[in-house]
Amino acid sequence: ESLSITVCFDSSEYGGKKVSESVSIRTNDPERPWLRLGLSGYVRPALPYEAPAKELFSALYLLLDVRDPGAYAHGHLLGAVNLPFPKLSELLKFLPRGLPILIYGEEAEAATKILRSQGFLARALAADPERWSTLFRSLSVGEPPPPPKIFGGVPAFPAEALAKRYLLVLDLRPAEIFQERTLPGAIQVNPEDLPSWAEWLPKTEELAEGVSFQVWILDEDGKEAGEAACFLREAGIPAVALVGGLENWWVRYGQTWLIPPFWAKSLAVP
Repeated sequence: ESLSITVCFDSSEYGGKKVSESVSIRTNDPERPWLRLGLSGYVRPALPYEAPAKELFSALYLLLDVRDPGAYAHGHLLGAVNLPFPKLSELLKFLPRGLPILIYGEEAEAATKILRSQGFLARALAADPERWSTLFRSLSVGEPPPPPKIFGGVPAFPAEALAKRYLLVLDLRPAEIFQERTLPGAIQVNPEDLPSWAEWLPKTEELAEGVSFQVWILDEDGKEAGEAACFLREAGIPAVALVGGLENWWVRYGQTWLIPPFWAKSLAVP
């Protein structure tokens, strides 16, 4: 009798190396209660446009704009999700737990208090008004939003720190699959629309000093995302593909931070 066994092996940090591991399997054979299987192989080095899931896991955050839709449409930070303050309580159930949530807008302090009281890792964005426009002009859709105030009543997150780790997540999966679940703040993009995005997204040379920007590209298995990342990099945009796609994310983290994209209709696209 034979059977198929799927084994998940974390190849992180093994790039360019031969590996050998073993798996012990419990059986119902009284004479051989355990079977030991050997696994061996070669892990190819990651390509320049590839990045592992654990890197995205540690870098990911959700950026919330709690202003009204009109103000958001006039200008907002790239990738920010518009969740108007009056709707916060209604949409609270969709927000990811355990993920840093950074908030800006007139009601940022009140929104942060509400989220923190419910156990979310929320902080209000705080900025030096003189540095705000310089840092985020190239990372804004339309006009940069007004600089956040420095709040004393809630924990704050410095805008300069955000600028040093700014990211945007693009999901290449079909819209109907994207609508089921995706990573917080991700934007659904059809692969054929990438040339428009390449014209619209900020290039490395357009970023202000002190700004680090990274586009993460998702798909189901990482293949199409790799091609897309190469295309954007050739256009001067810092982009990487999630190795193994969301299948790899699922194996590592299950449904962690995979949520319905309640923000999908409000995010601006080129």
